[in-house]
Amino acid sequence: MKKRYEEARANMKGKMLNCLVVAVVLLAVSALSGAVICVQGNGHPSGPEPNKIDVISVVPSSIPADGASVATIKARAMKDNVPSNSHTLIFKIMLEPREGNVYLSTSDHDEHNYGKEVGNVTNDDGYAYATLKAGEVAGDVEIEVYRDNVSDTVEVTLKEHGQTDLFNMSIAAGWNLISIPLELDNTSIDAVFPDASDGDVLYAYEGGWIIATYSSALPGWYGDLATVVPDKGYWYGANAAYTATIEGTKAGTRNVSITPGWNLVGYTRLNEAGIDDLIQNVSDGDVLYAYEGGWIIATYSSALPGWYGDLTTMQPGKGYWYGANKQFTWTY
Repeated sequence: MKKRYEEARANMKGKMLNCLVVAVVLLAVSALSGAVICVQGNGHPSGPEPNKIDVISVVPSSIPADGASVATIKARAMKDNVPSNSHTLIFKIMLEPREGNVYLSTSDHDEHNYGKEVGNVTNDDGYAYATLKAGEVAGDVEIEVYRDNVSDTVEVTLKEHGQTDLFNMSIAAGWNLISIPLELDNTSIDAVFPDASDGDVLYAYEGGWIIATYSSALPGWYGDLATVVPDKGYWYGANAAYTATIEGTKAGTRNVSITPGWNLVGYTRLNEAGIDDLIQNVSDGDVLYAYEGGWIIATYSSALPGWYGDLTTMQPGKGYWYGANKQFTWTY
């Protein structure tokens, strides 16, 4: 009994010493920066120290400056292109340049304004998340995500409240490879495609197919697929041609995660642009497929350097298959 008591006492002493060291470090950091908040690892192993930070997405990348709208930043630590889980990533609103005003928080902390930093331990799914809440000043705000000396940045646009854009998407009878060219306030399929015909189907691809079907008897869409979002491509199978009017706002900078193999991607812009200008410095042999009743293809070669083939531009409202040899983040 005495031996167990001594062991428990030694163990408690070690824990108290660790807590004291952490407290001293945090106080020192706070004294230097005045605004650092860090979340401890909750017992998770830290994994190998990352040599890269990936901001996988910010959804949506453009929000109204209404004092209430939110966007979610999703990021992860990487070591030699392999996720390095359970690290504490720091999210920081950059002081320069800034125009709009947002508030930054994680699940562990209250809201903070400019220059404040919030830490978020990478979750079991390999990602860390932070929430941006809009202020009431429109403009662009840059967010830095970092750990030690590796970082990545993402830009969020705050648009004037009530400012919207319209896009008329032509849906042909048969199969259409589509994407959403705007940021949406309501991403439900019922809100985006309310005028579909009975039996219309919508397919998303996430390593396997996710499907929704339209029925006027419900009325509405049903199935595992419930939303449509920018940056993703979709197959729309229509029984009758019609025009879908999409209402949303122009998107800011896109950061799209491309994985090895096939990716069904969207083009989140309202203007047509050349592939060479949009997708640069990728792997030899990467391919891009568009569908217009038949396949139109482009292939990348560093020897040119650039893309060659019949497909030369990306168009708003269209979806694309991207065949990648390596993982990368497509920024445009």
